[in-house]
Amino acid sequence: MYRVIYRCTLRPCGEPALDQLVQCWASIMKSAPGFIAISLFRGLDGEGRYCAISDWESEAKYLAFFQGPDHEQVAAASAELFSTDQREAYNLVYQVTLRGEE
Repeated sequence: MYRVIYRCTLRPCGEPALDQLVQCWASIMKSAPGFIAISLFRGLDGEGRYCAISDWESEAKYLAFFQGPDHEQVAAASAELFSTDQREAYNLVYQVTLRGEE
């Protein structure tokens, strides 16, 4: 798995349009080959900081999306609400998951 983390700051007055933006991300990304999930976390400090985490099957699948027109559409919509402070990417080395009792 390949994970991309975007650390960003919500622009003033961006909160009302946030749900619409997340729906835009979902509608575009869910059809991208290799896409697994996207999550958006709000910082606890009340300063408008967020962290968007997207998971992909591989770096190659992410890069194909990142270099294509669908990513440009997501980035343009996001730029209206967020300023991106940092982007980081990681390959999964190890994962422990908790599963319900069978």
